Amino acid sequence: MSVVAQPLFITKRHFDESDSSSCEMMYCAFKKQRLSSGMAPCSANAQNVYMSKDLNTLMNVFIDFDDKVVRDTFFESLYNIDVATKRLMDMRLLRLEQESKVAEEIISNSVSPECLENGHDEDRKTDVKPEIEESNSGAIPTPESHEIASTATEWADILVQEMSAATNLADARSKAAAILERFESCMVFSLKAQAISEAEASVRPRLTELTNENRILKKAVQIQHRQTAELRQAAAAAAATSNAEIRSLFGQLDQSREKIRSLDLANYSLTVHLERATNGGVMSLPYVHPRNPDVY
Repeated sequence: MSVVAQPLFITKRHFDESDSSSCEMMYCAFKKQRLSSGMAPCSANAQNVYMSKDLNTLMNVFIDFDDKVVRDTFFESLYNIDVATKRLMDMRLLRLEQESKVAEEIISNSVSPECLENGHDEDRKTDVKPEIEESNSGAIPTPESHEIASTATEWADILVQEMSAATNLADARSKAAAILERFESCMVFSLKAQAISEAEASVRPRLTELTNENRILKKAVQIQHRQTAELRQAAAAAAATSNAEIRSLFGQLDQSREKIRSLDLANYSLTVHLERATNGGVMSLPYVHPRNPDVY
């Protein structure tokens, strides 16, 4: 009995120990879950916001790509927007290169050697085109000539006549180009003539006014010139008269001086005769003081 009971006791104890360890593990897991559930949501939500913002930016930049392609590239780049942008740019360049290659292949397949030869033939024909234009330019009116089409019907007749006389497409093209050039030159010529006539019409009143003002100014200049000449003549006559008067005055002054000199001499001689007459012909002696000046 003791031998059989011992294993049962041992197994029961072993069960109790395993049960307690599993409870501890469950408690620890629950505690970790509480801590993670209490703190992680904020950081996870912020990370999700930044991820969605970067993803929307990539989708707005790379509109030509599918949204799934942009999203997968962003996830493969570990949510790094710089790496994702570089990968998407490489993908875009690769796609453009492929499209250009496909377009070159299509063009090379669509253009045959016969077309190339025809193109060279057309180039040779265009080289001869100036000679054709020179030979046919005489039939088309120019602004320098007198036969200028003035209505749309006349120009249409000229165009139809030249097109009917064309031998091939290149000739018709050259004739049409020549007609258009002549038409353009005629229009430019007529517009210039119209502009000149309008300018003359707008300037004519002002020109008439300026002509009248010029005539009045000429008359005023003539009158002023005549008055100036008369003033100069009057000034010259006045100067001559004044010079004559000055000369006469100088002559009178000289005569007056001579007369004064002669009068002075006459006065002196009269004074001498008067003194002689009053003294009886004796010269008067000087007055002698009766007293000796040295005796007091």
